[in-house]
Amino acid sequence: MKKLLDNVSIAPIESDFSDIISKLRAADEFPIQFSGLNDQAILEKYNHGETFHEISEVLRPVEIKQIGSELLVSYFSNLANKTINLGRIESKNTEYVNEASYKSECPEYAVVITGGKKKYVGIIDHVEKVLTDAEDYKMKLVVFDSSVKGRENTSLRSSLGLELRHQGRKIVCPYCNNILKGERYCRYCNNGPIKYPGEKDNLDRLQNVADGLVKSGEAMSKTGHSMTMGCTIPILLIIIIAILIGIL
Repeated sequence: MKKLLDNVSIAPIESDFSDIISKLRAADEFPIQFSGLNDQAILEKYNHGETFHEISEVLRPVEIKQIGSELLVSYFSNLANKTINLGRIESKNTEYVNEASYKSECPEYAVVITGGKKKYVGIIDHVEKVLTDAEDYKMKLVVFDSSVKGRENTSLRSSLGLELRHQGRKIVCPYCNNILKGERYCRYCNNGPIKYPGEKDNLDRLQNVADGLVKSGEAMSKTGHSMTMGCTIPILLIIIIAILIGIL
């Protein structure tokens, strides 16, 4: 998916983002902290100058709405089943967002959140140690072109995926290993569609029916052709109807 605009600063509706972060945290929108790494893992994975934030999350898709000369940015949390107003695009940046949006028949918006406590590697007494500090929360808007054929449904969610998330199951994207929150297309890497454990698609249903037909054939062979054509045809019709109902 093509990126049309990146890293547009979002200003808080109030004095800062603390209240918004609290609402998102209460909605369980932050599945991991510090990239899921403990201090030892940070020491092992550390690259010079790298910082691991308490929160490093992508909210997608979000909506924007023109209010006066500014844009209101909001996000519908499927986990909390409510809309949360995240912040606003100030008038000095509104034109850039609108121009990027006009370049696509189907623009899609995402918000990248970072900040809070942070961990990094420092040297104390000639020994590398994980140090902790804090910084303000920041939100950035990203604009994508989702009008590419076959990618029109990037906002779709899996009901089973959402249920697994509510249960505390951590299902990771098979492409980038980030934790999913029920989305069909990964909010981080854009890949998909994603099938969650326990879900069945049409191919699965056809395979199940095929297996059933094989077993039926074996059963009929064992009867020594005792089944007549008169009773075989209705059975096959029932199987065909079952296939159609299962797929449609």
